[in-house]
Amino acid sequence: MIQFPRITLYSEPDFDLSSHIIQVDNDCMTMMHLDVFYWSPKVLRRIKSVWQEVRPRLGKIVYCMGNVSDKKFARFVGHLDAKYLGPCLCSDGVNRDIYFHMYYH
Repeated sequence: MIQFPRITLYSEPDFDLSSHIIQVDNDCMTMMHLDVFYWSPKVLRRIKSVWQEVRPRLGKIVYCMGNVSDKKFARFVGHLDAKYLGPCLCSDGVNRDIYFHMYYH
């Protein structure tokens, strides 16, 4: 498995949006990272707007998982139309829920 460095796609004081590619054999997957520093309904609207701008540039499927797998995170990624895929054993030995978003051109 090869993990490529994160690429910042968008940054502002309230949140950063970045991605990185993971390659396993001949398959690759794009992982999304959203680091939120300040939370409010206004910030959520801004995140949704930026997501709509950035999403077409990321390929057909992107994946995300939270540091904690809970209902709060599931509700949050639901705002971005991410769907639950299943549990994933991560490289640090922790099982986390993984979500995906499919983009239709």
